[in-house]
This record gives sequence, C-alpha cells and structure tokens, in this order.
Amino acid sequence: TKESQELAQYLYDECKKQNPKLKKTKEQLTTWAEDIGKLHNIDSYDWQTIKKVLEWCKVDDFWTYNIMSGKKFREKFAERLFPQCFKTKKNIPKENIAKKYEHCVNQDFSNQDFSDVPF
Repeated sequence: TKESQELAQYLYDECKKQNPKLKKTKEQLTTWAEDIGKLHNIDSYDWQTIKKVLEWCKVDDFWTYNIMSGKKFREKFAERLFPQCFKTKKNIPKENIAKKYEHCVNQDFSNQDFSDVPF
C-alpha cells in the first residue's frame, strides 16, 4: 500500500542517516513495506499508530540502532516498541488502545506501572 511504502522509505532514510553506506534494492524496500503492511493488515494497528511508533523508535537512543529493517520493526512492535512508546508518549491514538485503557489517551504515563498491560 501507499502507506506501507512511505513508512518503509522513511525507515530506510532514517537508517541511512545512521549508516551512509547503507544500500537497499527496490526489492528489499518492497519487503520492508510488506512487513510494515502486516502490522496494519494482520496485526490490526492503524497507520497513525504505526507511524508514531516508527518515528519514536528512530529517535530513541536504544531502538534507533536496533530497528534497521521492516522485519525487525514488526518483530519488536507489539512486545517492545508499542508499550515503550505508549509509556513515554502522550499522543498515541485511541483507535489502537484496548477499550480498558481508552481513558488513558493524552495522559502522561512516565511514572506509571504497566505490568498488567497485555502486550
């Protein structure tokens, strides 16, 4: 899709900033787009949430160096990236937050315990 291709290109551009020698073929970028598309089509995350988490992980001191492909982004999304972004960001859209946590949208979660969040 257009969205997954744009996000794959964004991920590539951000990775390229870290490693100027990085080269990806059109086929590799297509694979990244397919992996990112699975977050929407299979895992049921909305595009806005996927974009926000991707943007967040590329400025995070740890994740920016550990997310260097669409496959790795999807692999770590639900287990690690989404909960950490959710914990530190105020603006995760409510469309993708479990009904139980909808009242938390736009709140500061920096000092909260999320051990009961089912991720």
